[in-house]
Amino acid sequence: MRFKDLSILLLSGIWLAAAPAAVQAADDDKSPGTTRADKKKKVRKQKAKERSGQGNGKSLLGRNPMPVYTDYSRLNADMAEMDRAYRQREFRAYKPVHEVSQALKIARYSSYENPTGIAFEEGDTIRIDMTGNPRTRVELVLRDFRHPGAESRHEIKTGSNTFTASHFGHAYIDYRDSEPDTAPPVNLAIKGGRINGVFTHHDDAKVWKAMLARAGSEWLDIMGRRTQWVLDLKALRERCPEKGPELVKLYDEQMKLEQQLLGWEWEGIHPGNHVMGRTNWNTSTYMHADGIGASFVITATPGLADVEVVRQSGAWGTSHEFGHLNQTRPGMMWTGTQETTVNLFSQLVNFTFNPGEVRLEHENCRTLEGPWVRGGRFDCYINSAIVNRELWQFQRGPDDGNRHPGPICGDCFVILCPMWQMYLYNTVARGNELFYPGIFKDVRDTDESKWTVGQVRMKYLDRCCNAARLDFSDFFLETGMLAVMNRYVNDYASHWVTITEDMCAAALRHAAQYPKPDSPVIFYITVNNVNIYRDRLPITPSPDFKPSPIPHPSPRFTVPADKWANAVAFEVYDSSGRLIRICLRGLNQKDNASTDVLLPQGATTVMAVSWDGKRYIIYSTKGETIDDKPDACKGPGTSTASSRKSGKKSRRKAR
Repeated sequence: MRFKDLSILLLSGIWLAAAPAAVQAADDDKSPGTTRADKKKKVRKQKAKERSGQGNGKSLLGRNPMPVYTDYSRLNADMAEMDRAYRQREFRAYKPVHEVSQALKIARYSSYENPTGIAFEEGDTIRIDMTGNPRTRVELVLRDFRHPGAESRHEIKTGSNTFTASHFGHAYIDYRDSEPDTAPPVNLAIKGGRINGVFTHHDDAKVWKAMLARAGSEWLDIMGRRTQWVLDLKALRERCPEKGPELVKLYDEQMKLEQQLLGWEWEGIHPGNHVMGRTNWNTSTYMHADGIGASFVITATPGLADVEVVRQSGAWGTSHEFGHLNQTRPGMMWTGTQETTVNLFSQLVNFTFNPGEVRLEHENCRTLEGPWVRGGRFDCYINSAIVNRELWQFQRGPDDGNRHPGPICGDCFVILCPMWQMYLYNTVARGNELFYPGIFKDVRDTDESKWTVGQVRMKYLDRCCNAARLDFSDFFLETGMLAVMNRYVNDYASHWVTITEDMCAAALRHAAQYPKPDSPVIFYITVNNVNIYRDRLPITPSPDFKPSPIPHPSPRFTVPADKWANAVAFEVYDSSGRLIRICLRGLNQKDNASTDVLLPQGATTVMAVSWDGKRYIIYSTKGETIDDKPDACKGPGTSTASSRKSGKKSRRKAR
């Protein structure tokens, strides 16, 4: 059952938080023509900047730059001297992979740091002379990334070393130290094999073209600041013949967004290790994350190598697979969310790269009623949660076939929606760029090893309130996140998830220490309307707008963006005042030019909703008058005839 009834019982004893103080206009702002509303807006924006660290032009997220270990700046400085540059090099240590994983509670970063850029054939003699005094073991790793793949390792000791290659592969120097900043570098002189090259973030387009022309292997090693790639040369030559530097920069930018969301640079804990992506020659698998990194089938790599395609697509596939490596567990990856919280990273990258085509808000998907619409994923979420009162993690959506709730966990994209709304409201609208970084930090700092899945899930709600210093209990109740449940949740590892009334009561008490947010309808925030919440734009009434519903393909009418401007959503009610459908701003229309309002059977009234919860009747079949100065009513949960003459009010029935 949903927990809303219990919240009412606890209201007098728990919800004691004071309302947030009203924002005062700056006394010294005396510029001519400046209204009080303008002054308040200016103060709000300044406070948002101060919260996010942007008041002085700096971002708190990047205050601790990532460390750089092996220096690649001179590797391709002189293409005529490549043989000498590659065969006599200094290598530095990286942190052990397992230590990074354990310390940061993530999956495995690259096991193949320090590429030599040299390829060996089976039977080749490999001679390596090493000078230096490493504190830990140094190994030559020979790796063939083609299917079925092969790997061999040989310890390199100070002095002369001779090996025989047992298979084809590229060579890497595996040198790991728990304190890489102070680990002594080693110098290697490598003989044998052929130079294939390593393209680095230091290199320009001239080096890129030369390297694509001369490489003799089937793939090329690419080293960015944060990402490491092994991509097939055929795809690179066909889809990225000149834009190698842009490609490296693009993926480093993507990974920077993911790592900043994790809070690494803010907290100053970046390991310096790379995330690895590679071409997969096994066509039975498409894209996946594993113990090596992220793997992409060879037929998909042409798209990965095309800079324009990657940016326009929002880099969803790569940020998703790399996101699996960055999932922080268990606090941000509990049962039922393995394919959900990973997409916090994908959504952020998508939103940054191409905000006009964000997957959750803009993809064409089937609605709960059946028709396909642009924005169908969020449409399924908002109607499953708010109208149908379905439990979070069990809400229906297009990727689970719109199944009715049962023992199977719900649509992984629909599950993500309220978590993404927390980002939009807190970081984009309020300017708190440390919202999710603070949550991830708390997960890293907390021993959750003995917690139940229910405890981990409920702790996420507490962390949201702590990170924002706001009471989000109303949001959690409305979206089904705060609810008593005992359900079996399917995932890669499936478990029973139990949340008791005592756990819910504790969450309400915890939230009540903070003030309520300024908006009572955060559950309507999306990419399409986030600017309205950010700038607190009031609805502009349009009483002259007369909707003319069309019957096909399903009953609906369209509201142009300049009519009832700044409405964040439209609520549809039946004759008894029961909410029967919600249509979020921009539904089924491109670029927010208008909104389709879908009318289920029995629809009699449509109300435009403001960011602050005010509601206005814009359509009625019950004879209610929409006059030239419509009255707003405050919610959530109330509706009113807008005519001042009747003054009739009806409360939305409990569902």
